[in-house]
Amino acid sequence: MEIIHAGLPQGSPLSPILFLFMNANLVNIPISREGGAIAFVDDYTHWTVGESADENTVRLQNEIIPRALRWASESGATFEADKTSYIHFTSTPRVNPLPPSPLRVGPTPVAPQSTIKVLGVWLDQGLKFKLHAAEAAKKGIRAVLALKRLRGVSPNTARRLFTAMVTSTVDYAASVWCTPKGDVFVPNWVVKALKPIQRYATQAITGAFRSVSLTIAESEASIEPIETRLRKRILRHWIKCHTLPTNHPFWHCRHQAEFVARAYSSPFMKLRDLCSPRPEMEIIQPFALSPWSLTLQDFISLSGRPVDVQRIQRSKRAWLKIFVTCSMKKGSIQVGLTAQVGQTTFFQWSKTVGQEENINLYYTQLGGILEATTYISSITTRIKMPPYRIWTTIFTNN
Repeated sequence: MEIIHAGLPQGSPLSPILFLFMNANLVNIPISREGGAIAFVDDYTHWTVGESADENTVRLQNEIIPRALRWASESGATFEADKTSYIHFTSTPRVNPLPPSPLRVGPTPVAPQSTIKVLGVWLDQGLKFKLHAAEAAKKGIRAVLALKRLRGVSPNTARRLFTAMVTSTVDYAASVWCTPKGDVFVPNWVVKALKPIQRYATQAITGAFRSVSLTIAESEASIEPIETRLRKRILRHWIKCHTLPTNHPFWHCRHQAEFVARAYSSPFMKLRDLCSPRPEMEIIQPFALSPWSLTLQDFISLSGRPVDVQRIQRSKRAWLKIFVTCSMKKGSIQVGLTAQVGQTTFFQWSKTVGQEENINLYYTQLGGILEATTYISSITTRIKMPPYRIWTTIFTNN
């Protein structure tokens, strides 16, 4: 059958999945102390570790580049030499200068550089990341000055624009380039580089004078200080890493960092030393539910069935699900509970707990969770099974 239209539309979610199959032979290299490779869609990065820059250059030229070009010829892809760059990392860039010999990607020579950009992060030879902080500050100042030129914008709207346009650009990959120093999450040189952005932002939000103290201006504008904002972003990433499945490469790096010599501490090791050990956390799988799996909303909608206690008792286990939800309508905040075993609903309960002026949704959600725990004992007596055979899960929507 003749294919009239080949390919995928722009932005199709199937594109990155198919690209994984396309570049699998190129990227499928074990990551070890000698080197490794990563790829993000069409951005391919390979690194190698050796005793000297000349040794690494020879290995890249004789092993890595021929392998990549061979994959390109087999898959129909093309490497753009003008977008190809390479760098030598060393803890002593002054003692170990860049070698003069370039790499050759096909007929095109590629000279070594002192800085390169990988997935939006500027890397220098010593991994100091000061260039990236300067570039982030430059982009942030350009964006916040554009925000400051807007007229007739309410403070709330200006604050939201600052969060959406400025901080998202400045704080990108903060857990990589904002390297902790000692017991401090955010070094002083980072705060100094980003402080003008905060100054312009407070002026754009509140119209404050330049002579106003930055601490007071940040409080009046209801924006977080630089140290607080970056610290929260770094910790959020660190905690999110600890929810990854145990077969994720993060855990291998996490355990390997325990036995690495301290001659040079990477940003990852410094972050590990500064963050206290995390308790047991929920494992979040990186895949979505299967089409035939019931979602949380499907669980909640399965109600109204008669309670078949005998059928539950015949089973080896009983899964008690208590759903807690809260909502706000016309200023009134309500909380509701639904308890199910399997697909059998035991009870439903809802109550108006207060007004918006006196209580918020998050506090109401916590109160609903506390209420759900008090119902567990009364429900388990109705099931008439030993407690160790009853699994209980409380679901929330916040």
